[in-house]
Amino acid sequence: LEAAGQYGTALDLAQSTLADAQAGAYPPLIAAARARVGRILDAKGDPEAAVDALTIAYFEAVDGAWPEKAAE
Repeated sequence: LEAAGQYGTALDLAQSTLADAQAGAYPPLIAAARARVGRILDAKGDPEAAVDALTIAYFEAVDGAWPEKAAE
C-alpha cells in the first residue's frame, strides 16, 4: 500500500497492527509496528508525527532488548 501511495489505508493498517502488538505485550513487535507507523507518517508528509513515532519506537526497541531494530 505504501508503494502504491495509499498512505491513509497503510496508516490505518499499521495503527491496527500496533494496537494488536500492544495487546500482545511483546516489545520487539511493538517497536517494529510503531516504526512502520512512523515511516508511513513520514511518507504521508507528517514529519513531526513521524519523528515522535520513530523516537518512541527506538526507545521501545532498546527497552525491549532488540538492538537490531533500534539501529534501524
